[in-house]
Amino acid sequence: MSRLTFRTAVAASTAALAGALLAATAASADAPLQPCSFNSGGYSTYAMAFSADNNQKTLWSVGPGCGRDYDLGMQAGTSPVIASVAGAGYFEAFQANTGNFWTEGGGGADWHLGMQDGTSPDLVALKGGGWVGVFQANTGDLWVVGTKGTYDTGLGMKLGTSPSITALSDGGYEIAFQANTGNLWFAGTKGTGDTGLGMAPDTSPSITALPNSHYQAAFQANTGDLWLAGYAAKGNTGLGAASGSSPSIAGLSGGGYEIAFQANTGKFWVTGSAGTGDSGLEMQADTSPSITALPGNRYQAAFHANNGYLWMAGAVSTGNTGFGMYPGTSPSIVN
Repeated sequence: MSRLTFRTAVAASTAALAGALLAATAASADAPLQPCSFNSGGYSTYAMAFSADNNQKTLWSVGPGCGRDYDLGMQAGTSPVIASVAGAGYFEAFQANTGNFWTEGGGGADWHLGMQDGTSPDLVALKGGGWVGVFQANTGDLWVVGTKGTYDTGLGMKLGTSPSITALSDGGYEIAFQANTGNLWFAGTKGTGDTGLGMAPDTSPSITALPNSHYQAAFQANTGDLWLAGYAAKGNTGLGAASGSSPSIAGLSGGGYEIAFQANTGKFWVTGSAGTGDSGLEMQADTSPSITALPGNRYQAAFHANNGYLWMAGAVSTGNTGFGMYPGTSPSIVN
């Protein structure tokens, strides 16, 4: 996809922004928004979680025709993650304003596990059932939590960075993180080790599953360029990323992958099997987008725009949701 084609598609999508999502914004103040559920309003399924622009930094989730304020305080400067877990529906994890790791799904839960300041967790539903979350503990170590057990991996992380996890088709999982050496590391059921690839300070990698229990990661290298590491590709994409921002990668239904990132121009970009291009949409500095795969080799992304609002871009809709985000935070989106 050429840059011109991508920008034209974005403009067309903006004009046709899904009315159901915007209708949630205009819901009566006397009637709470309906909780998000799959196939809401007949639209393609996706939901987003974010830190709202209010004094409480409350966790919110929103999707086509639905939304919910969980009235749970988040730590300033941190971002939530949302996943779809069998039996629990949409399931969020975040760093609470107490500094502890929390989950919300089937009832909120304080795990009484302290997190490192300025970091955010990740969480994924496993193929065989259950879920696994990962985060940087207040000790600086990478921790694993969830239905398969909770433990300290003993692997040190770079302060101010966050891990990423993906579920593999064999029921296992793999984690990508920036180690305290500054290098990209992998850990999980497919193996643990140092890639020897240096990462940019204050950035975090993203990892996604590929067919046959393989995985692919994307990260900002210490050169400032977007790099790849994994089974499908390894090396420099030649695309510059904005300092203090991190990419997001999603495995597509056709077996490829697509990456969303903030370019060094401050614009929202995508690159991968479904095309490469500059959307022309500006992001807030020091924030990162999130991307999820949709059926038909398509994708949907969410990001914090430079006007402070949660924006979407992708196959379903592109435009301003009307929901304000807390400064310096990033959204999460899941299909």
